[in-house]
Amino acid sequence: MNKSSILKLSLFAAVLTLASTLHAQAPDGRAKIKVPFAFEVGPAHFAPGVYTVSMLNGSTLYVRGTEYGAFAPIKSGDNSAITGGKVVFHRVGGQYFLSEVWSDGTKEPMVVFPSRAEKEALELAANHPAIQGTEVILAQATR
Repeated sequence: MNKSSILKLSLFAAVLTLASTLHAQAPDGRAKIKVPFAFEVGPAHFAPGVYTVSMLNGSTLYVRGTEYGAFAPIKSGDNSAITGGKVVFHRVGGQYFLSEVWSDGTKEPMVVFPSRAEKEALELAANHPAIQGTEVILAQATR
């Protein structure tokens, strides 16, 4: 098996492993997701765990853990409530960066603008596409 096949198989296995359900859906548009890896949102670093994701206005996403939270400027459509869907992270080397939040029934994601750390990591990885990838956490509303 060549390196490309191993990488594709590893990425597929990681996506399957990382698939997680939404634990709760609040009526005010906040969602709780379980993230099984450390990740970055803007300048903040988050450990694996359960997080609340919500919209503060049409241009800001808020991610809150048990200890602290972080704001992320986003490019968004007109949907301000997160009602399930999926959360997408970009992986560069060993780092994960929150990239997109998709709400059920929407055709376009809420796109998180890349942080300085993500831009720097992408520049370093530009000649090494094998260390880049995408991780998806599935989010489903519970009743």
